[in-house]
Amino acid sequence: MTVFLAGASGFVGERVLEYLVAAGHTVIAHVHSDRSRKTIEAKYPGLSVVQCDMANAVEVGGIIPDGVEAVIWLPGLLRESNGETFEHVHVDGVRNLLADAKRAGVRRWIEMSALGTGPDAKQKYYETKWRAEEMVRASGLVWTILRPSLIFDDRPRPQHNFVTEIAKAIRMAPFVPILGIGEFLLQPISVDDVSETIIQSLSNIATIEKTFELGGPEKLTYKEVILRIARAMGAKKLALHIPMWFMLSAARLLQRFPWFPITVDELRMLTAGNYIKNAERDRDWRETFDLPMKRFDESAIGKLLGVRS
Repeated sequence: MTVFLAGASGFVGERVLEYLVAAGHTVIAHVHSDRSRKTIEAKYPGLSVVQCDMANAVEVGGIIPDGVEAVIWLPGLLRESNGETFEHVHVDGVRNLLADAKRAGVRRWIEMSALGTGPDAKQKYYETKWRAEEMVRASGLVWTILRPSLIFDDRPRPQHNFVTEIAKAIRMAPFVPILGIGEFLLQPISVDDVSETIIQSLSNIATIEKTFELGGPEKLTYKEVILRIARAMGAKKLALHIPMWFMLSAARLLQRFPWFPITVDELRMLTAGNYIKNAERDRDWRETFDLPMKRFDESAIGKLLGVRS
C-alpha cells in the first residue's frame, strides 16, 4: 500500500515509519523541519520525504502525490509555545491535509487522537483533538480514530516524552516529587502497541469507521508510575507529596515560561486520570488487534532512559 505518513519524525512517527518500511509499504514521509528531513533521508536512502507546515494551507496544497491510498495522521502538540498552538496543529493541520487527501483521491485515513478527548472536553488540548476527530468523521473518507493513553518506549529516543520529563524532574529535585496524593490512574502504553494498532488498521476492515481507546496492560496510580521511574533510575531520594493547591498556584504564575514543567490544563488532565474507563472499549481494542502488550516496567523504563543494568 502507498501511505502518506504525517509526522514521520515524532516519538510515534519514527516507530510507525520503521514498521511501515519493514512491512513493505511504499511511504511518503512528512516532516516539519530540515533537521528531521535530513535524519530520515540518512536512515532511509531513497525514501520519499516531504517537508511543510501542516497549518499552512498553501504549503499543504498538492503535498500528497497521486496514487496514495492511505494517510496516517500523527502530529500533535503537548504544550503551546513559540507560536505553535493547539489550534494550528490539531485543527488547521488536519483540515488542510484532509482537503489535500480528497484532492488526491485518498480513501483511507487513520487519525491519532488522545485518550480523554470527547464532546465535553474543557481543556484546549482535548477540545482541539475532538474537533479534529469530528472533521475526520465528516470527511467522507474511510476513517479509523485511535486514542492512546500516555505512550512510552523501551529504546532510547531523542524526542521528549512523559518518562524523560519526569526523570528530569527527579534529577533536579532533592526528592522524588509526587503530585497531590498521587492516586489518580494512568494506563501507559508502549509505542510498539500503538504502532502495531496503526499498521493493522490499514488492512483490517473491522477498524473502519470505529474509534478505539488504547491503554497498556496495567492501570497504575500516578505515584506508582513515578516510583517505577525513580527505581529504574536508581534514585535513592525520598518521595515527597506536593500539595495540589501549591502546584496549581505555581502553574498559574509560571506556566508562560517554557522552563516550568507543567501547565494548569496539564495538571487538570493528569489528575482526572488517563485510562480506559469503559470496559467494553478496552475489550474491543484488545480483541480487534494482535498486540505484544508490553508492560510499563522498570526494565523498559531503564532502556528508554539509557540506564545501564
